[in-house]
Amino acid sequence: MYPKGYAIFMKKLILFLFLFLFNGCSVNNLMTWIKLDRVEQISHNAYMTHYRAYFQRDGLRTIRHGKKYLFFYNKKKGDLAILLRDKQHYKLYSITHPSPLNTYLPSDRKHGYYATIKALKKRGYRLASPSTYGFTYSVQAQRYKGVRTYRVDVKDYRKLISLYKKAIRNYNAKYVRHIRTKLPSYFIRSYYNRYKAKANSAKKRAQQLRIIAQKLGWIKPERKEEKRKQPSKQEIKQTSEAQNEPQEINTPQKTETKEPRTSPKKTQTASLKKKEESLLENGSLEELITAYKQNGSPEYKAKILARIKELQHKK
Repeated sequence: MYPKGYAIFMKKLILFLFLFLFNGCSVNNLMTWIKLDRVEQISHNAYMTHYRAYFQRDGLRTIRHGKKYLFFYNKKKGDLAILLRDKQHYKLYSITHPSPLNTYLPSDRKHGYYATIKALKKRGYRLASPSTYGFTYSVQAQRYKGVRTYRVDVKDYRKLISLYKKAIRNYNAKYVRHIRTKLPSYFIRSYYNRYKAKANSAKKRAQQLRIIAQKLGWIKPERKEEKRKQPSKQEIKQTSEAQNEPQEINTPQKTETKEPRTSPKKTQTASLKKKEESLLENGSLEELITAYKQNGSPEYKAKILARIKELQHKK
């Protein structure tokens, strides 16, 4: 049996796709709807992951003390989530595990704030500050393509924090020497100071911690003036002899190559055909819809419907 969130999502998807394909709904309206109330991973590397979501503001109700959103964390799953509330439901959206299968809880007189907290606690989610667990976040009231939304940005630094702690704990900068991703200072400052106090009497340890602090941008690297090496008499003699010897000059020979002539028109046509075939085979749903709006080709419409069916089977 599918959860309530899945059923709501599929109903909305089918309705909006019907309006788009058969009632002339614009591509921009469809794309706007797909992006709303959905968490996406917009960038990722080995040390930091950036998530973003646009949640519709209209219809949202206050959860507690004037706040319309609260963050929760599940330690077992390592999942950061955000809680919103409308007229009928409390909605918990997973941020670090984006999915349309969100948690929906009733919002009425029998199911208030404390009942919701208790229900989420049973599922492993507890009220939390994202920075406590290695996340930075920002929430801004912003219009997204004309729709009033809350734009939520969350950056996950947990892997990077773990590496820096390992380097500090072992007094060994090799674990972070190659890293270019910047880490906000407040995540690691107290941990660094604790081990720095233990390393005051050990010169090598203090030196390693100094290198780590340079990587974090807390102190500037030391500048060492390079001493000019004076050449020896033997080196001066060899250099003088080399300058006096006649040098052979090689003149490169010119070679002519004839390239086969091809018709620019034929080349351009073949390139466009190849690009179209690649788009039909590998293009995303958004790219296919945009192309369909421009050319109205039945092939693109059929491909869009096939992609939608694939998404339904996957869910």
